[in-house]
Amino acid sequence: MKRPVGVTIVSIIAFVGGGVLLLMSLGYLGFASLQTRLLLGTTAGFDATIMLASGVISLVLAVLSVATGVGMMSLKRWGWLTGIVAWVSALVLSVIQIVVSGFALMPVFTVLIAVATLAFLSREQVFEAVGIEAPEHITTHHPSAA
Repeated sequence: MKRPVGVTIVSIIAFVGGGVLLLMSLGYLGFASLQTRLLLGTTAGFDATIMLASGVISLVLAVLSVATGVGMMSLKRWGWLTGIVAWVSALVLSVIQIVVSGFALMPVFTVLIAVATLAFLSREQVFEAVGIEAPEHITTHHPSAA
C-alpha cells in the first residue's frame, strides 16, 4: 500500500520533534551535571535533580519520537504503537507542566499537536496503512444497497 501523505507528515514531525527533544535532553543533562559539580551535591541539588529527570524523560521521548518516524515511514505496526505511546506521554507531560507551572506557549502547543496527531493516528486509513485491523467503532459503516 502507498504511504498516505498524512503518515509522511506525522513521520517528519516525529523526526524533527525527536531531534529537538534530543537537543533539549542534552541541555538538561549538561546543566544538571554542571550544577551538581558547582554545588558539590549540597542541599540545592533539588534543582539538579529536576533537570536530570527532565533530561532523562526528554531523552526517552526523543528515542520514541525517532522510532515513531522510522516505523511510520516504513508503515510498520510497531511504528504506530510507538507513536501512540510517544504522543500520549507528551500529552500527559505537557498537561502536568501546564498544571504545575501555569500557562506557557510550548506545553499548550504540544497539547494541541498531540491531540491532533492522536486523532490522526486513530483514523481508519492509518490503521489500513500500517496493517492493523481497525476497531469496529472506527470502521466506516457501509449499509447494503438492498
